[in-house]
Amino acid sequence: LFLFTISFVQSQKPLTRKISFLEGLPSDVVYDLFVDRDGLLYLGTDKGLTTYNGVHFEQIEILESLGNSVSSLQQDQHGVIWCKNFANQLFYLKNGALHVDKIVKDFLLKKNGNLVDFCLAGDLIYILTQDKVYTYKRGKITQIYAAGRNNSDQLYSIIFNQAENKLYVSSPAHIYIFENDVLVKKEATASGQKTLEIFKGKLSYSYKSQVNHCVVGPTKIVLNNPELQNTFLNRMSATKDNLWLCTNNGIYEYDEKNQKFKDGFLNEVRVTDIVQDLEGNHWISSLDEGLFLLPNRKIFELKIEAANQRKKLSYTRIAQGTNGNYFVGTNDE
Repeated sequence: LFLFTISFVQSQKPLTRKISFLEGLPSDVVYDLFVDRDGLLYLGTDKGLTTYNGVHFEQIEILESLGNSVSSLQQDQHGVIWCKNFANQLFYLKNGALHVDKIVKDFLLKKNGNLVDFCLAGDLIYILTQDKVYTYKRGKITQIYAAGRNNSDQLYSIIFNQAENKLYVSSPAHIYIFENDVLVKKEATASGQKTLEIFKGKLSYSYKSQVNHCVVGPTKIVLNNPELQNTFLNRMSATKDNLWLCTNNGIYEYDEKNQKFKDGFLNEVRVTDIVQDLEGNHWISSLDEGLFLLPNRKIFELKIEAANQRKKLSYTRIAQGTNGNYFVGTNDE
């Protein structure tokens, strides 16, 4: 057994592990991710809602569904998981199954409206259709805003900022800001469908198209990365301490100090979302390559100085000594 003093160098590209169907992943098409208060991972896929506890995947039954593809996973103040499908239905999780919210279903049918998006805020739900914003509380749905009929006024994304107690809605040409369910400001923006996110208490958004910039708080961030040129941007996703740009050519972490996005990884993967679990691991979803795990540890490159540099070593154990040095054991004589 030989022991070698070693040094570590942080790798430029983080190491990820792909989770495949061999481990029970029901589909490689994952639209959305969510980690609940207990640390359980939820996946919105083209085959429905799936949970993952780190060992087993479990498919959630969907009752009265017109389409199995689900997204927009959220948890309300009572711990209930909500989501929507692409067939105009809002669901809540109860007794191990997804149930259609029949009040919203009947209301949208009566109004001939499409469920474009929704978000949770305290004890109410904000519902977004193509041209209206509603509140939904204790079985009652109330309209708080109606947009114009122009294509530039078609509503696209909605999010509630708890830190500022403000509601934000996007259209191709504007950001609408609400306080106490009253429109207080209508900001003109560059044209394009905008997906909204809240990062450290501030509104951020990316354009769901091929554009050369996005917005983080009050700052316009020009995307100079070569890998982002002519690349479709899917969304921004905020984790506990980081902001990420999910694209059709990998995922990119925001460098807050230098106000730019770092070089990306998982290039050529169509990334849809990223979340952080209670242990600090990151989970990354994609449109056609399933799920990836980014472990919560620094990635190191091992550099070993041995007497025989030409001999290939087999490593059996690594340990840290009291002086801070690391030691590696091998099974070579």
